[in-house]
Amino acid sequence: MKITHDTQIVIGKILAVIIIISACVGVGIIIGERGLKSPLASQGELEFQSIQEVWELLHTEYLNANDLNDKDLVIGAIRGMLQTLDDPHTTFFDEEQTQLFYDILYNNSLEGVGIRIELQNDNLTVVAPLKDSPAENAGVRSGDIIIAVDRQSVQGEDPDVAATRIRGPKGTQVTLTILRGEQKIDIEITRDLIEIPTVEYRQLEGNIAHISIFQFSNKTASKFDDAVDEALKQGNTKIILDVRSNPGGVLESAVSIADRFLPLNSIILVEKIGGDVYKTHTAQTPPTLEDIPVVVLQNKGSASASEILTVALSENIDVPIVGETSFGKGTVQTVSSLAGKTSIKYTIAEWLTPNKMHIDGVGISPTVEVQNDPDTQADEQLNKAIEILQGL
Repeated sequence: MKITHDTQIVIGKILAVIIIISACVGVGIIIGERGLKSPLASQGELEFQSIQEVWELLHTEYLNANDLNDKDLVIGAIRGMLQTLDDPHTTFFDEEQTQLFYDILYNNSLEGVGIRIELQNDNLTVVAPLKDSPAENAGVRSGDIIIAVDRQSVQGEDPDVAATRIRGPKGTQVTLTILRGEQKIDIEITRDLIEIPTVEYRQLEGNIAHISIFQFSNKTASKFDDAVDEALKQGNTKIILDVRSNPGGVLESAVSIADRFLPLNSIILVEKIGGDVYKTHTAQTPPTLEDIPVVVLQNKGSASASEILTVALSENIDVPIVGETSFGKGTVQTVSSLAGKTSIKYTIAEWLTPNKMHIDGVGISPTVEVQNDPDTQADEQLNKAIEILQGL
């Protein structure tokens, strides 16, 4: 529907945000449909009457009324509503951001520098650079705080706006100013086409399969199965499951992979949907990998769905965790489509471990803590995982 000066159309669009009648896959993430009641049903029309009054005042009395952009006004109203929630994971996607989101989810590619960012303690924080991305190759690390893009401050800026400034066409350059501890660093990065990997397998000595999961997309579970099939054909009898710098993704993919390892009806995670309402996700099929020794590798860039998989294996079947304390993202989001090819990502639940432990802002502690030395080429975390598996 085209946005015009007609007030009723504008109010209808704002109502579309609140009613939210079409839910889709999102980052964090659940597939399904959810409906919300408009506050008009219980609180009267006062709030929406105020929106209408402001709209009319701007169009009749504002000095630069002729320069008003109706679409920008509606988007501004939507963003304003979401900002009052003080939830960095609830946000509005404009048409470009919506298309980018689905490109990543379904096509696994984009142009940019290859980092995942979150607003953490009011700081724009790098969750993880993607494997072999321009950002990783330029030296960006998990935990870096971005304070400027092309020497323009992003402190206090909406993360999605900042992300738009960081992205750009292949071959162009961007300079990120970061804080790493007390150190301030300028990192110049040349943007490129980012092919986002999902699963990678390689065979190690000692019949060990090293399977890395870089993110959870709709295709990850099937690609994981392919990797396992290849590993077993080559005679591997043990698995290192590597979710380091995995920022998460589609919840169902993580649950599906956990299902391969866990006894039937094992609790994978518990969702707290609101109040005392809980939803439990359990293993639905007989396990295919229950007799294979496993060690999980994680670091501080492991977040969300990767944490769900890790802690499900740890709490159910005592799988050792090697590395660092994970990022600690314990909420679930969904994405709903809106008019004008836009969308809204919003928090719908907090997830708890099988033992109902909260991890949001806390993370998952490793069984064996190991930090990699960035000044050497050795992978100390991987070496420790190999050592543990050799003893199993």
